[in-house]
Formats: sequence, C-alpha cells, structure tokens
Amino acid sequence: MIRKLYKMLEIIRDVNLLIFSAVIMYTGYEKLGIESTSSLLFAIAAALFVFSLTSIMLLFARIVSMKYFYANAIIQLALSIILSLFILLAGIVIFILNIAIIIALKKARHKK
Repeated sequence: MIRKLYKMLEIIRDVNLLIFSAVIMYTGYEKLGIESTSSLLFAIAAALFVFSLTSIMLLFARIVSMKYFYANAIIQLALSIILSLFILLAGIVIFILNIAIIIALKKARHKK
C-alpha cells in the first residue's frame, strides 16, 4: 500500500516537474545571458528536468533501489527551496510533494 502511494506521489511530482521545467526553460532560454536570475532559474529548471526524467525512467523500469529515490527527493527538496525564492507557489508545491515522498519512503523502509 505504501509503495503504491509512494510511486503515485513520485509520478505526480515528476510529471508536473517535467512540464513546469520545460516551460521555464523554453521561456527563459532567450534571456539566458542577459539576466543572471534567468540563468539561475534556467539551471534549476534543467536540473529538475533531468532528475524527474531519470526518476520516471527508473520507476517504469521497476528499479527497486530506494536509495536513489531518497537522494533524489532530498536534492529536489533543496532545489525547491531555492525555486520558491523565484516562483513562490511552484516551489512550495514541489517542497510539499518532496516531503510527502520522503515520509512515504521512510515508512516503506520501516515496513520491510
């Protein structure tokens, strides 16, 4: 039950992050060298895009190593805090989803 909840939360977070990151990268690409904040936001969006894409591929390949998913959630947690400085609502939503995933992973670890 907890593994299904964790996988569902992971897929919801990652699909939303893929779409959000693609939009941020598309709109910020033309301002990349002009404004330093757009360059930082572009880099954060690109990192989130890569982490989310990797996570989705590993979920669909049925990789069971929880260490990657736990580390991924912690890294994305840090990136969501930085992202909330630029785009408050998106950063907060990503932060809450990452906290929920970390809690589900800890519960899944204790269920074993």
